Amino acid sequence: MKQITPYLKKKLLESSFQEITFPTQKDWIAIIFLGSGASGLAYIFWFDGLKEISVSKQGAFLYLEPLVTMVGANIVLKEQLLKSSIYGGLIILLGVWLVNRSKDDIHLNYS
Repeated sequence: MKQITPYLKKKLLESSFQEITFPTQKDWIAIIFLGSGASGLAYIFWFDGLKEISVSKQGAFLYLEPLVTMVGANIVLKEQLLKSSIYGGLIILLGVWLVNRSKDDIHLNYS
């Protein structure tokens, strides 16, 4: 570990900050979209959802994000869906269903 620190220190001191550029108009549009559009709407939907269901049940829906990303990448970017990704998506859906099912759906028999 002692050998890594001097190496990183040397690289940081040698690096040039000239590669950093100021945001263009296109960059600002992207920043505003991500800040207000994606993140802003996500917070609004999140807190509206908290009015309807508990935090623990709503938190399980965060696991759907990779699944939605995978489907979106397939549709928009034409990325290939792998069998392992599909199986993983099914496991995610099963997990979200298990967390959010009602107590009436659970029939345990401990006899």
